[in-house]
Amino acid sequence: MAVCSRHLPGRGTLCARDTRGAEATPAALGREAAARGPALKGVTDLFRLYWLALQHNVVVEGPEHTLDLKVNAAWVEEWLKMLRLPPHEHTLPVRSMAEGCGRCDPYTARIHTTVAVPGLTRRECSTCRGDWLVLDG
Repeated sequence: MAVCSRHLPGRGTLCARDTRGAEATPAALGREAAARGPALKGVTDLFRLYWLALQHNVVVEGPEHTLDLKVNAAWVEEWLKMLRLPPHEHTLPVRSMAEGCGRCDPYTARIHTTVAVPGLTRRECSTCRGDWLVLDG
């Protein structure tokens, strides 16, 4: 019995297939990699991550259904700072949109938005390299 992750409009249903073309479930792929020892633990983890991404529709649409994920500790830390989560709840200062960086003369400061998501904006002054948050509401 095939376990297929999702129906793709105009393309049918996406299923995993082994090299012989037989359909395989994510669990079977994981068991096979795990049975070959700890050297394939990373592969097993990637199978799980890919199937989780398929279930949540975060793969790139197209013939290859790619999951392009580039996450590292620095990226996570920057989001912890922006979302003001421990231990970074006070790392970035909070200012109003009109305040600017607070260091440069308002006429010489070159300020731009680096990230804008609902509820917050991260701003940066390219003159002094200062950055801060603007919180909505």
